[in-house]
Amino acid sequence: MSTEDIVLVQQTICREREARDRQWWDEMRSLYGAESWVDLSWYQGSGVDFVNESMKLAKGGTTAKHQLGPVIVRVNKAGTRALATVSASIETRLTMQDGVEVDLVAQTRLLYRAIKGIDALWKLERLNCIYECDRIIPTVPGQSIRMTLDDLRPFRSSYKYLSWFLAAKGLAVNQGLPGDDRPEQVDKLYSDGFHWLKNGE
Repeated sequence: MSTEDIVLVQQTICREREARDRQWWDEMRSLYGAESWVDLSWYQGSGVDFVNESMKLAKGGTTAKHQLGPVIVRVNKAGTRALATVSASIETRLTMQDGVEVDLVAQTRLLYRAIKGIDALWKLERLNCIYECDRIIPTVPGQSIRMTLDDLRPFRSSYKYLSWFLAAKGLAVNQGLPGDDRPEQVDKLYSDGFHWLKNGE
């Protein structure tokens, strides 16, 4: 393990999020490994296809920005595997059917696995998201949002507004993901990650 590896992994993750927000698809694609896997609210599949599906969403007008906290990186002794966590808020501005403009913000923790290749470059191998909570707020104080409990009933408390928004866009939303409302699932995700890191020696 070296400080250089930690910095390289941090930069790989920050570049991946920046590339998605800025719609730099070629750069984003270059950061995922050939066997990578992504598991999020609206997408489950390979890293390369994640880039392709993100591009389709952006072309259809569905975009979001990510505000990141510090990227915490752990590298195994061999310097070949890294496990990284980062707090992230997912932010999007949208207009409701009644014309009310709102900000939708989802608080999450992203869990990345990265592998160093024979060319000494770090590639992202896996991305999971842990959902904490979310909120939807009118951009003009005093305006009301037309939404009922029945609208939200199908969705988990840790990402109910995000789920509602994505479902309204016609996307299938996975309600079985790790979230703070399912701590045992979160614990297993971390445990599996640390086990994977340790097994890389």
